Amino acid sequence: MTANILDRLWDTKQAIANTLADMEAERAEVLGPLQAHLSTIEATYAPILSDLQNTAGRQEAEARALALNENKTIEGDHLKITLIAGRETVDAKKLRGYGAAHPEVLYFITTGNPTTRLVEK
Repeated sequence: MTANILDRLWDTKQAIANTLADMEAERAEVLGPLQAHLSTIEATYAPILSDLQNTAGRQEAEARALALNENKTIEGDHLKITLIAGRETVDAKKLRGYGAAHPEVLYFITTGNPTTRLVEK
């Protein structure tokens, strides 16, 4: 049964890939005469977009660092950096080895570093 499901999934993925390839071939045929002009437009905007994306990346990193340093969520007019507490993780091998009957298992619980999430308001 499992192999049958996987075979059908493979066939579907192949159909998706073939359909995308057919679509791209037709697009290339239609866009062929316009490709030089499109390339010029893309070349004009590429450095501008690259600079803007680099600036946005630096600003986002700065905002995330501020939220982490202040240990709180920060908000602007359009964006918010939400502080997300670090996860607690448990080493299951250590816990099984030590035994569930002992309250000292709390020693094996560790908390990860907090993270942030960027969302539009």
